[in-house]
Amino acid sequence: MKKTMFKNEVVKNLFNGGIYRNTNGIFNPSTNEEGLIKTSLMKGEIDKSKKEIYLRYEVLKETTDWVLKELKEMNHYYINILDEGDKKISEMILDELQDYTIITQRWFNGMIFQGVVEPKNKLENRWFN
Repeated sequence: MKKTMFKNEVVKNLFNGGIYRNTNGIFNPSTNEEGLIKTSLMKGEIDKSKKEIYLRYEVLKETTDWVLKELKEMNHYYINILDEGDKKISEMILDELQDYTIITQRWFNGMIFQGVVEPKNKLENRWFN
């Protein structure tokens, strides 16, 4: 496998095998029980001809039950936790590959959620789902 060289360790790992987007430190507002969002390995794929980077992963059923229920009910607070993490990773990539559009595809509950971050030189670095 060809190793991709990046300065940022997260970005380097993303393209050289993948990273887990597991998220902990989420607390149920009623019970104060801590929750975890468990994911498959997020892998990065670069399409140099289109100047696009694809990041793909799945939210797994091993996620804490009450968090999984909130995500299935499309609770924006919990969806936003995932979106913000995806956006931070995209921004780390843009620090190294400024001219690329980053497309994150998150599979969950039989649906694909897609987020796009465009380069800073293209429409002021929009983030949208």
